[in-house]
Amino acid sequence: MEAGESKGVIFVAFACNLGIAIAKFLAAAWTQSSAMLSEAIHSVVDTSNQLLLLLGINRAKLPPDAQHPFGHGKEIYFWSFIVAMVLFSLGAGSSAKRHPVPFKPAYAKSSKRKRASANRSVRSTKFGRCTLHPRTSW
Repeated sequence: MEAGESKGVIFVAFACNLGIAIAKFLAAAWTQSSAMLSEAIHSVVDTSNQLLLLLGINRAKLPPDAQHPFGHGKEIYFWSFIVAMVLFSLGAGSSAKRHPVPFKPAYAKSSKRKRASANRSVRSTKFGRCTLHPRTSW
């Protein structure tokens, strides 16, 4: 696919995501729904991702210079990676905020750890037996 075609698709996705974000913000304001507000913020993040991809395409077209003698062509992959990391970190952060798990030190569960160790040895024995004798995997 040519860079111009990619840019066109990104512009269409940007316009659609921006329109969706505006509609969701209006719906969130009208209904006072926190879920709709969350969806609106998600649409804004999608819109900003389109901007990062456009930045990557534009940076990839820069000519070679002293620091980059082979040009900037691979920079599109860097910005695509940044988009993926932003999506992953925001998703993980919102999940951690929504479902917090309290920290428990490892030494607080010494009796459970012994049982887990015993279960681990049974599992490894079964795995070894099944690997050596596939007909005994039941």
